Amino acid sequence: MKTWLLYIALLTGILGGCSAAPPRIDGVSWEVFRLRSSETGNVREELSLFIRGDDDDGRADLEELYIVHPESRLYWRLYPETWEERSRGGVSWIGSSWLSGTAGVPRGEYLLVLLDRAGERSEERIFIDLPSFQDYDAEEEYPALLRREKDFLIIASSPRPYYILGEDTEGQVRVSTETDQESFNPLEYTEALGGMFVNWYVFVRDSRGWYAGSGPYSDFR
Repeated sequence: MKTWLLYIALLTGILGGCSAAPPRIDGVSWEVFRLRSSETGNVREELSLFIRGDDDDGRADLEELYIVHPESRLYWRLYPETWEERSRGGVSWIGSSWLSGTAGVPRGEYLLVLLDRAGERSEERIFIDLPSFQDYDAEEEYPALLRREKDFLIIASSPRPYYILGEDTEGQVRVSTETDQESFNPLEYTEALGGMFVNWYVFVRDSRGWYAGSGPYSDFR
């Protein structure tokens, strides 16, 4: 999350020129997570946003992704060392699972700017139209995870599927999957990561448009 002065510099400096062959944003996927801490019980919001980006010079030429919310004068900058990369149906998406605002995820219009190494760019706009974070019900239910021998048992009153995220100690999401099962064995995922320690989160889709979840739940051996 950055300040408005840096956003002005972004528009007047980095984004000042035109390009004949810019990178492409071929798709955008976003969700709002309403997350209840398993440690404190506090609730916060996070924005998960990914784009399907490409470049005629190869995807390795993609350099930076800016996610800008002009109304709140905030933006986020992602680059190859900090963005997450996911594969969906054999197609690669880049972005982040955890983008935080100062008081929940800002509503309204967002500008997405993808830059390549030559400074060429592509832009896309999205609009997040959900009830405000302040409108949430403190008594609403959130799914939870309960240890049961080698498995985590999913405790939820909402209908399936359940959405599972696994985060490493550096805050990077390493596991993102969904399941119709009422439990899962974390080792089935961490073994493919070389036995990496992972903190776990569980979510369900709320009928009002966001994903309600809880975590982190510590990995165990």
